[in-house]
Amino acid sequence: GTFIIRSPEEASQLLDDHIVMTQTMSFSPYKKPFEERITSWEGKLNMTQDVLDEWLACQRSWLYLEPIFSSEDINRQLPVEGKRYQTMERMWRKIMKNANENTQVISLCSDARLLESLKECNKLLEQVQKGLSEYLETKRAAFPRFYFLSDDELLEILSQTKDPTAVQPHLRKCFENIFKVLRVITTFLKQLLKKCSFLAEICLCDSAVIWKIDFFKASSVFFLEFLIGFRINFVLHKNPNNKDDPQITFEKDMRMTEMVSGEGESVEFSEELYPTGNVEDWLGEVERVMLESVRAQCAKAVAAYPDNKRTEWVLQWPGQVVIAGAQVYWSQYVEEAITNGELDELYERLVGMLSDLVGLVRGKLTGLQRMMMSALIVIEVHARDVVGNLCIEKVKTINDFEWVSQLRWVLSFENMYVRAVNAEFPYGYEYLGNTGRLVITPLTDRCYLTLTGALHLKFGGAPAGPAGTGKTETTKDLGKALAIQTVVFNCSDQLDFMAMGKFFKGLASSGAWACFDEFNRIDIEVLSVVAQQIATIQNAQAARMDRFMFEGVEIALKASCAVFITMNPGYAGRTELPDNLKALFRPVAMMVPDYAMIAEISLYSFGFNNAKHLSKKIVSTFKLSSEQLSSQDHYDFGMRAVKTVISAAGWW
Repeated sequence: GTFIIRSPEEASQLLDDHIVMTQTMSFSPYKKPFEERITSWEGKLNMTQDVLDEWLACQRSWLYLEPIFSSEDINRQLPVEGKRYQTMERMWRKIMKNANENTQVISLCSDARLLESLKECNKLLEQVQKGLSEYLETKRAAFPRFYFLSDDELLEILSQTKDPTAVQPHLRKCFENIFKVLRVITTFLKQLLKKCSFLAEICLCDSAVIWKIDFFKASSVFFLEFLIGFRINFVLHKNPNNKDDPQITFEKDMRMTEMVSGEGESVEFSEELYPTGNVEDWLGEVERVMLESVRAQCAKAVAAYPDNKRTEWVLQWPGQVVIAGAQVYWSQYVEEAITNGELDELYERLVGMLSDLVGLVRGKLTGLQRMMMSALIVIEVHARDVVGNLCIEKVKTINDFEWVSQLRWVLSFENMYVRAVNAEFPYGYEYLGNTGRLVITPLTDRCYLTLTGALHLKFGGAPAGPAGTGKTETTKDLGKALAIQTVVFNCSDQLDFMAMGKFFKGLASSGAWACFDEFNRIDIEVLSVVAQQIATIQNAQAARMDRFMFEGVEIALKASCAVFITMNPGYAGRTELPDNLKALFRPVAMMVPDYAMIAEISLYSFGFNNAKHLSKKIVSTFKLSSEQLSSQDHYDFGMRAVKTVISAAGWW
């Protein structure tokens, strides 16, 4: 162990008082007999203050870097910085040992050699931190989604490169909804059971406990799988009577065959992957195979749709694939109905299809299937309402604005596209899991129309309005509609332009969307620089560049990236956006949504037939509660509370 200094607040306060008193004495007209002693004492006090400042700065840096460089993996990947750190640590331990032996502050800290040693330590630590930052930057450049992790989270991954399971807790920040991808090859373990007639000792790296397991017992396989979360070493005692004992290599016992969402839905990968080599390399492969797998599933599901009964087809595929496939066929059916003048017949057909889905929800389904059906019904209700509106407006051609203003899905040569007015966006194929979808109201449609128009012209979107109007959720749901990773970033007045610049690098290189919540909380000085950063990205997009210069560094650019900001205008502590920043975004005014309509559709998606009647009761109850009950900070009778009650009713 190494000694550390406790926060020397009392000593620092006393030191400051002594320095002030000494300086006061040095100005006294009666100082002559004591001048030499005053000068000497003042020099000691100033030296002590300088030493304490350097010492505390050194200790802060050392405490941050010590757990990082205690990892063999980091030392192996950063040999130069590792040597510098070890040199500094030897000096540091020597200094702390002397401090423990001599606890007198003045006698210890008034030594000029100690000050030089501490300055040398700080200089080495600065070089180490600079090298570490450059190292993290190279890892982020290799796998841009690492930009969405903090330095500490990224270092936690990189310090355990021999343990692929260390990555799993951070997958949700790198991908939209991948919870885990690693598993044990159970077939290998079963072969081991057949071939080996001996006991194995399984040594857990971080524990002194040694478990002895009889490999004849079938439960051993499950026990081994349970322990996969630990770093495991297998120590096999060979049976002298068995010459064909298999060798176990932990890394080879792990493979990636599927991705599992946070809800527990699993989608098989189009090819097997092994977590070998650098973590950024095999995570890049995970990203590639994720996109390929979702694309392949979508193509297969669309191809299988005509040959299967619809109520059976919706249960055969992942939730995201079912919704995407259903929307492709809905878009096709609507255009055919408009061309043939059969919109009324299509409306009746959609009503029947929706009734079948609601009937299915009321049947026996697994939790995953129920979640998927709920999201699908929300989308299908909107699809029915759109066709109903087209009938009312008596739309005659597929170029009528009432139709082209809607999001339309098209599959062309196994690639899916989403169209809105004259804009066309490639479907992103980001795995979304089996999550719920936003109830689409006329306000949502108008917001989508503005945001897609802004994206087409390479601008950002800026929904603004009171709290609870769905600004952030609408942006996130549009990202789901286009299957693009959407990262929500909560802004504060503590943000600086360097942190924002790092985030923008990740967006541009990965092609993700960012939704900056409460954007007008950021200081005006930072916003001016942010405007220039966003303008650089948008100009590169408009020029259709693959790579561009961003803050002096050339980085990759994916065309799908976009920036959205949400604002609560008129609230205390908010900043007025600079004009050069306003020009980069298309504003959208968000209003309080129709609670009754949202409640009705949500209840309907959970299988409630009398949803219209129930929704009016729920909304009236909350309205009366907000009016009649006393005002309390913990009372919330808004949309969030309504959704919570409906979700509880749906899952009861």
